[in-house]
Formats: sequence, C-alpha cells, structure tokens
Amino acid sequence: MESARARSDRGALVGTSKELCEAVALAICTETAAVALETTELSKWITAAHQALDRIPGHGSTTETHIAAITQSMILIAESLNPLRNEVGSGHGRVLLGASLLALG
Repeated sequence: MESARARSDRGALVGTSKELCEAVALAICTETAAVALETTELSKWITAAHQALDRIPGHGSTTETHIAAITQSMILIAESLNPLRNEVGSGHGRVLLGASLLALG
C-alpha cells in the first residue's frame, strides 16, 4: 500500500484496502469458527466477522450509543470499498492504464 500511496495510485489503494478487509474478516471468521462462509460477498463476510466478535451495532457489547455508531460506521466504510473498487480500483485481473502505468515509469 505504501508504494501505491507514493505513486498516488488510487486504484491500487482501493483494491488493496478491500483485500485487507476481506483478509481480516475471513481470519476472524476462521479463527472463531463462527460460520462457514460459502460466499465471496464482502458485506456478508463483514457481518459475519462482527457477529463473531459480538459487535453488531445495538446488540451485545455494542449497545452503548456511541460504540454502536462507531461500529456501524466501520461496517459502512468496509462495505463501501466494494463498489468503489469496482469503479476505480484494481482487482479481478483488471489492468489500469494511465496514471498507474506512467507511475511505473
């Protein structure tokens, strides 16, 4: 990510950020043995990870208003990466030209 940031490569930054969220959510679900994920849909992975950690906004350990709001915001940020990545990011074998190619010099 540092290299992409240094190159101002927005596509790589967004793509890598989404991949990081996927990896963390999958690791949480795997380590807690909470659910067997049979989907590749990021929002389902994020929800499952929050359920495994008892962090669903308004439930369990997040009943306090400010904590619930922070947790909901974290979920929204993570889930927003998918459509943003589809619009401007790298991933699924997509090759981005233009600024990304020029940055490689």
